[in-house]
Formats: sequence, C-alpha cells, structure tokens
Amino acid sequence: MRSEKNHNGRWPEKAYKNLAFLNSPDARIVRILCEFLEPGSRFRRNRIHDTIVFFGSARVLPRDEAIRDLERLRAEIASKKRPAQELRDALAQAEVRV
Repeated sequence: MRSEKNHNGRWPEKAYKNLAFLNSPDARIVRILCEFLEPGSRFRRNRIHDTIVFFGSARVLPRDEAIRDLERLRAEIASKKRPAQELRDALAQAEVRV
C-alpha cells in the first residue's frame, strides 16, 4: 500500500524525521528503545566490551543535615517509653546516611 501525497502534493514526512511525533507521547516506546540501543552502539564504536553498572541513588543529604536528622530521631526515641517501629526504622536509615 502506498501513501498518498498530502494537499501540497508532497509525500508525508518520514516518521523518523518528524520531531513533533518523536517528542510526542505516542513515540515514547521509540525513545525508550533508542535509550536501550544507543549505548551499545557507542560501546561498539569505542571498542568497549565489558562494563560494570552501579545502581543507587544520587540523592545524598548534606552531612550536616543528615547529622541533624539523626540527632533529632535519637532524641525523639529517647523521649518515648516504647518508640514505634516506624521511628526505629527511621533511626536505622538515618544512621546509614551519616
């Protein structure tokens, strides 16, 4: 089946050249596929065969803020007879952040 020319007598723009389409919600899967394929192409071009990937969060609190949170939680727990599990869990997380 052949596409018909548009009202200007031209063939429709190719989808891969249509930036309005490529940036639309309809083309999200195409963008995801590009994000998957492009690094492999770049690795081959640069002759990179082995990689190590680290997963984690780049959202680290500044140290002084982490220490304040830790001290606040310790004081809150010390003021309770039976601190809730949520509070103890929060303390454990705060200790890891410092």
